[in-house]
Amino acid sequence: MAESIDDCALADAYLRQHETNDPELFWAFEEVLEICIADQERAWRLTLTLIAKASNPKSLSYIAAGPLEDLLKNHGSTVIDRVEIAARRDSKFRLALCDVWGLSGDIYERAKIAVGSGSNYQWGSSA
Repeated sequence: MAESIDDCALADAYLRQHETNDPELFWAFEEVLEICIADQERAWRLTLTLIAKASNPKSLSYIAAGPLEDLLKNHGSTVIDRVEIAARRDSKFRLALCDVWGLSGDIYERAKIAVGSGSNYQWGSSA
């Protein structure tokens, strides 16, 4: 809601809203959705922050089906190179990418290749 909220605080509110279903935090869901539509660069940074902060598989899948998928649907042609690099470097990002659905065409093909055989991310490790 507040334009001045930083991405870290927004990510915390977004994840808290998902985990608690608190209607008082629904603004965070709406704000993230709006960013993913209107601001490609901030959406990229915010999505990376959300993935880094995800503390369990359910939260990571929620981010994948939400901001990551929205980012790829709305700005796929301009962010797919970064997505491919992030998937190669970060097994948690690659795991999130496994849960993105609803893509098509070249973006779908490139995302599928970036996922490869999946991810070796282990919850509770620092990898």
